[in-house]
Amino acid sequence: MTDRETAINELRVLSAMEISKANSGHTGIVLSSAPIIFAIFNDHLNFNPKDTKWLMRDRFIMSAGHGSALLYATLHLFGFDYSIQDLQSFRQINSKCAGHPDYGAPAIEVTTGPLGQGVANAVGMALSEKKLHQLSMDNDDGFYSHYTYVLVGEGDLSEGISYEACSLAGLWKLNNLIILLDSNNMTIEGKAELALNEDLTKRFEAQGFFVQVVEDGNDSVAISKAITDAKSQKEKPSLIICRTKLGYGCELEDNPKIHGTALNEDGLNYLREKLNVDMKNWKFSKSTINLVKQSLKLKKEYYQKSQIKLKKFMQNEIFNVVDIKNLQEVLYNQNWFYDASTRASSGKVLNFLKDKIPNLIGGSADLAPSTKAYFLNEDYFSDLNPNGRNIHFGIREHAMGAIANGIQLYGVYKTFVSTFFVFYDYLKPSFRMSAIMGLNVLYLFTHDSIMVGEDGITHQPIEQLANIRAVPNCCVFRPCDTRETVAGYICYLQNIDKPTALILSRQDLKMQNSDLEKAILGGYVMEETPLNKYDVTLIASGSEVETCIKLREKLYKHGYVARVVSMPCESIFSNQTKKYKNAVLGDGLRIFIELSNDNIYQKYLREYDEVININNFGTSAKPNDVLKAMQMDFDNIYQKVTKLIKIYKKYNKTLLDD
Repeated sequence: MTDRETAINELRVLSAMEISKANSGHTGIVLSSAPIIFAIFNDHLNFNPKDTKWLMRDRFIMSAGHGSALLYATLHLFGFDYSIQDLQSFRQINSKCAGHPDYGAPAIEVTTGPLGQGVANAVGMALSEKKLHQLSMDNDDGFYSHYTYVLVGEGDLSEGISYEACSLAGLWKLNNLIILLDSNNMTIEGKAELALNEDLTKRFEAQGFFVQVVEDGNDSVAISKAITDAKSQKEKPSLIICRTKLGYGCELEDNPKIHGTALNEDGLNYLREKLNVDMKNWKFSKSTINLVKQSLKLKKEYYQKSQIKLKKFMQNEIFNVVDIKNLQEVLYNQNWFYDASTRASSGKVLNFLKDKIPNLIGGSADLAPSTKAYFLNEDYFSDLNPNGRNIHFGIREHAMGAIANGIQLYGVYKTFVSTFFVFYDYLKPSFRMSAIMGLNVLYLFTHDSIMVGEDGITHQPIEQLANIRAVPNCCVFRPCDTRETVAGYICYLQNIDKPTALILSRQDLKMQNSDLEKAILGGYVMEETPLNKYDVTLIASGSEVETCIKLREKLYKHGYVARVVSMPCESIFSNQTKKYKNAVLGDGLRIFIELSNDNIYQKYLREYDEVININNFGTSAKPNDVLKAMQMDFDNIYQKVTKLIKIYKKYNKTLLDD
């Protein structure tokens, strides 16, 4: 057995030991994929374990995140900050070695686990490298280049997001993207062909990939050569299919049961004997350590050579840290007083920020003319023009969100993406990953309610507000006019550790008595009453604020006094002090009005308070006719509000007018 084979088998056994100690994990993939990951890390991946944020490092993504134990063992072997004790705490509370790779732990480029997400993230990273490579070319240097490697299983390539993302990778000719498939022809339920029998070679070739097949997935030298051939490609991303055996070397080899099974001590002993590796002391052999030392020496030399040029390169303006406080003041001092749909207002704010945030890039899922989410007078990114700041994602919402996450994770560019709000359902998994990893991605969702009208049920978001607001660690901002739209952008700039979603109207909205600074608090009193005497507080977001203003006027004519509260962002409002929240919501009757079925406001209700909203899907008609059909037109809401006020006044004898 060669030193190389010994190193790979020791990785296998150590990874299996992590899983067995935790009595939890996925043994199958760590035993089959070890030759692949060793070939990547030892022979090709440029990195510095002491500088994990080095910009010119190659990126490695384990999209098949259930193979995390193998990744941790590999990182430990190659000198990253993973001790034996860390490996022994695999899948335990507060461990670096989480059940699936967790962004924030040393050298983990991205949180993976939901299959297919890592592939799409990698496309975003490769796109970012392409842009920086072109930037160095424009500076007559051209030194900046590296690769993004992705380890996937059949499960990753079965998920639809991989089709979407790889289609774009081929279109954009991302030759810096190298995907390696652990092709063991096995899934949890049995043989992969039970549900996946397509010719992956033809599929990826049709998408513009250079495809190679390594028939012996245990031959890490052959895998390494295939990677070298992939790196020679000038216009194509690569897929390397490595034929492997699930659970190689254990008693359950090539059996679907080994996918999520931890080996017991007898099983580990069988594996050690079959692979001729001991590892009971959790330590690599001297031959393995010496082999890796030679590789690390070459990587260190490459790192040192690149640093001088890299330091000069990073003086470019796109690397400048944006002064958020100063930019916020600039936004405050602009004239944002005009009637418009909030999608149109958003487009103007986005373009106002274009030159002030030179590293901001993004695009839409083929809806830019409608969502207004694009930069004027800027080119679109392509293989011929990597400098383009607009991105054609095409009709691929799911991949769009995940690619944006990859761009953000790369560490240089900031991203925005856009689509109709009803299509949030398509990209919800990617939005969730933005929130999990705390990524400052800007999501611009337009056509925010049943006021979409004639497009009908399929295009009228009803449950989407409840869905997106339920995601932790995000900012969901639904502005009522242009000023509040600006406030939403300020919240995006301030909340650097979470995604921001602006929920924007298709229809024009009139300017209200909005307050930009107060809107940033999430909710505030827009229309107060003299001497703080009132019957009801009307609370709304978005277009319904305008409805509340009109209700207030009509209620006053009929002897009822109302306050109006705008609540563009409930999550921010909920984090204000109890005193502030009570002052805004008031002591009298509280009525929340919203064109959604969200019940998030229930927590603010007391006896007799109410939420007036929608509990059915919409219908196809003129917008105002849809409102009437859903009993959410002005007259219907007025009747509901007056009825609630009368009930409240009847049973509450403490009101001043009784």
